Amino acid sequence: MLAQFRDPNLSLWQSAIDETIHDDNPSWTLRPSLSVPDEPGRILREVARHCAAVAQEIPLAHLLSSEPAFAKLLNLPPAKTVQEQISYCSALYLRKAKALASGDVNELANVNAQLDFGTCDPKYALAVAKFVQYFEARRKPIPYIAPSGSNDSVVQIDDEKKCTIALVGDWGTGQQPAKTLLQRIAQRNPDIVIHLGDIYYSGTTYEAQNYFLKMFENVFETDGNNFGTKGTPRVFTMAGNHDMYAGGSGYYWLLEQLGQRASYFSLRNKYWRFVAVDTGFNDHDPLTVNSTATRIQDKELDWLKAQVEGADDAKTVLLSHHPLFSAFEDIDSKPINDPLLRQVRELLPRITAWYWAHEHNLVIYKEYLNIHARLVGHGAFPVGIKELSAPKHPIPFYENVVLGNDGTCFNHGYVLITLEGPEGKADYYECGPAGDTLNHTEQLNNLP
Repeated sequence: MLAQFRDPNLSLWQSAIDETIHDDNPSWTLRPSLSVPDEPGRILREVARHCAAVAQEIPLAHLLSSEPAFAKLLNLPPAKTVQEQISYCSALYLRKAKALASGDVNELANVNAQLDFGTCDPKYALAVAKFVQYFEARRKPIPYIAPSGSNDSVVQIDDEKKCTIALVGDWGTGQQPAKTLLQRIAQRNPDIVIHLGDIYYSGTTYEAQNYFLKMFENVFETDGNNFGTKGTPRVFTMAGNHDMYAGGSGYYWLLEQLGQRASYFSLRNKYWRFVAVDTGFNDHDPLTVNSTATRIQDKELDWLKAQVEGADDAKTVLLSHHPLFSAFEDIDSKPINDPLLRQVRELLPRITAWYWAHEHNLVIYKEYLNIHARLVGHGAFPVGIKELSAPKHPIPFYENVVLGNDGTCFNHGYVLITLEGPEGKADYYECGPAGDTLNHTEQLNNLP
């Protein structure tokens, strides 16, 4: 399992600990599960318990008296020691890291006095330096690349040759389910793979390298240089909110490795345009996730309008990390992202379909706000069968398209879009233990 939290300090602390426990092993390995019965697993459980307690404002006294519900939700093994139960070491060293990053001399002295009498694993001390490094990176401006014209980040695809595009969202966990899903995609020999965003926990360079690039290298048995402009498959990755938590440094490093010019792009021929926009830039503060109504940068909005308005008879498919609306979550206390809607409303009648992620689910929406929306955020992030809530907003969707589960977590999946001239078919696959299952299929060129 993997646990994410919306507080920026907690996300960065998880990233620092994760990288630290792997420093002793320079070879690439999958990210371990919280349940692994070894030293790294124990430390990760301590940090998860501590972060979950902070996020849910659970008093330490309650942690000492019983295992809170979040521990069962994360499938954490029962705590064997008081130290693991209250996550004392994680809490104390995070205080030290925050004191160093903010220059709080008094707090630093208080924490050091407590650490003198502790028996915490030395890896916590090593992680402090990494946290400070991430914290400083997050203070710097995100290295966003604004478009200078309508032809920026435009990639031509063949007009007549068959082209397959795999879409996957919220995939960058680095764990076995992510590898399994990518192997299933690889078996279908896509020409293009597009990740709709989120490399966990904070989009650091370490995470981008090990939980994205090296995963592709391992599965496709090649080196990163072959995922550039001449590689097969051509790989693109979009900006999610988690990709920006460490200031976007890892994300933009990854773009260079992939030969991707910017966080937005347009794949086009005379029949189709797949246009990806950056909604992560304006949702880089984890304290406001699921409340921030994110939007597109002004110059990028002009670029988007040029892509859609210049499409002539070509059909346009829009891609983003964040949703325009949600039947299951609030966006600034509403079902609709009003600022984003104001930006794109005039374009919606010309958009054939809109794919997004962010919520870890598969939802095929019925036509709403003059758009056919598809939530495909079920790439790899673990979601317990009791985690998905019932709809809270009256936005229509196809209730017969639902994910299966293994008794503990919902299955993951991806979309395979096949373009053949003016024809465009979308197949929605779910990854089960015995193979893929087709959840849903549709002709994009015939959407009502």
